[in-house]
Amino acid sequence: MVVGPAWTRGEIEKPAGTKNMGSWTAAVYTAEQQKRLGVDESGKKVQAAPAPVAMVSSSRTTKCGVVGPAWTRGEMEAPAGLKQTGTFTSRVYTAEQQARLGVDESGNKAAPPEPMPVAITPQYAAALLSSPKLLSDLCMSYFKKYDTNKSGVLELGEIKILCQDLHESLGLSFSNVDDEAIKASITPFSKGAQAQLLAEEFPAWFTMVMQDSISATPTSQEQLPAQEVAMEVKVKSMSGQEELVRVLPSMTIGTLREIAASALDLPVAQTRLAIGEEILPDSAMLEELQIGPDSEIGAVVMNTIQVKRHVYNMRGGAPPYRGYNLVASDEIELLCDETLGNQMQNLAARDGYPGGGSAGEQMYAFQATPSGTAPKKWEGGMNEVEIKPESTAADTFGVDGLVELAVMLPMRGMD
Repeated sequence: MVVGPAWTRGEIEKPAGTKNMGSWTAAVYTAEQQKRLGVDESGKKVQAAPAPVAMVSSSRTTKCGVVGPAWTRGEMEAPAGLKQTGTFTSRVYTAEQQARLGVDESGNKAAPPEPMPVAITPQYAAALLSSPKLLSDLCMSYFKKYDTNKSGVLELGEIKILCQDLHESLGLSFSNVDDEAIKASITPFSKGAQAQLLAEEFPAWFTMVMQDSISATPTSQEQLPAQEVAMEVKVKSMSGQEELVRVLPSMTIGTLREIAASALDLPVAQTRLAIGEEILPDSAMLEELQIGPDSEIGAVVMNTIQVKRHVYNMRGGAPPYRGYNLVASDEIELLCDETLGNQMQNLAARDGYPGGGSAGEQMYAFQATPSGTAPKKWEGGMNEVEIKPESTAADTFGVDGLVELAVMLPMRGMD
């Protein structure tokens, strides 16, 4: 069966012009329609600059000449939800549409997720307290993350959530910390009468909280042996800049890499550490590689970034088993300035099925959790945005490596 032009199926308005083809006359789009609809005379989409407001027909505008929403102009799908606003009901995009299309409820393009601060381990906390620049950068990152209402002030409820996340990442109990204790810790640093912190007040309070949390718990002594002594290691960038960073022998190369990149003002996700021509593995301990104060460590900025990938497989059965469940996590390497469409083979998960790959898969960039662990079951709500093939890896995941990838595999066969 031959499918007719799009306008015969109600997908676009009917052409208003005609064209003599010799023995017959064809229906074609007029110059005005082509400019307004972004099509050629046959109705095929073309890459053209958006039409000015004056060119929009009266059927698409109000009497004041205001252009309606994008979906009324055929530029995107219509919203499927409804929202009661006072005396009238407005059409809005559902949560599913927002996640899939990367828009807010009004259809405006949503901003990419902001990077999540690195999870603080006891070893990392020790390095932070000895590196003012690294600590300053992290404080600003944490303040922005936990200022959820974007008021420029951390209120008591937001501070409480931050404290709970910090305790959990350090492996500490939060059960004995109440609101009064948090208020008491805030008072010496807050200039106002209320229990809140401004951006300039936050770093001093946050430093004090980290120091108290580490020193007050028995577990910190188990994780940071008394005999372990901090040392200074010199790292050098390709431009010749050198910095001394304070670290512990039990730290990993990955932690040293983050500290060094911050000290040298380099993009964390693109930075690799090397001795001579050998790139050092992130998972190795400093003491395993016999790295000490005399070691010459180079910091190299690569044209690739490392991205954590989490693969979810759709499962059947009764609740709570039905849905996308985490089956694997790994790291992939992507070219920073290459579009994701050209790197789809690296993004896609291999599930062993014929024709497997990116077919049928959904992919999202999402904000990592403070603990660094991905949810066991994918239910959204991770400030995720759908992967866009035309975007580059650096634009999508950032150069700090704190935005991760979720790949949704469809159900295969019987479950």
